[in-house]
Amino acid sequence: MEILNKNPAEKITLPRHKTVNVKKDIKYYNFDDLNILLDYLSEYKPQRFSEYNVYYVLVYFLSRTGLRISEALALKWSDVQQNRLDVNKQTSRDDNNRLTISTLKNNPSYRNIELDKNIVELLSDFRRLQNKMILKHEKFIRNKDMIIFQTYNGNYMTPSTTRHDKKSLF
Repeated sequence: MEILNKNPAEKITLPRHKTVNVKKDIKYYNFDDLNILLDYLSEYKPQRFSEYNVYYVLVYFLSRTGLRISEALALKWSDVQQNRLDVNKQTSRDDNNRLTISTLKNNPSYRNIELDKNIVELLSDFRRLQNKMILKHEKFIRNKDMIIFQTYNGNYMTPSTTRHDKKSLF
């Protein structure tokens, strides 16, 4: 019957896992903090291309749509159709820390959301501003993928650099 006389797992010792403290800090802006930040960003003038207010547009956009920053930074102008936004990709980092555009984590993350009138107007104005900047300044370069939130030199913004730059504003 091939019955074992001894338990073969008897001498195995299981590793003890260290206890991990989970931070319970919730990182969000309350309504007043958000308004203070938006007021500041609306007046903020970057050293280079002072009229290019990408941080204000990005923070306002995130606050009104609820998108994750990695989703917003991957958006192309073609993802916006009138008052609809198709969310279908995100920015991420590969093993060599290079920026990549990747799929979303799960099926419910793929969505089509309705944009309110204020966001539609803000995006329209921002697109006109980008086009004006590209025509006016030789060093302001359009991103080849036609992304919405780009740096002045045509690169993708990344969540980590956006957080870092935002901290340096204050």
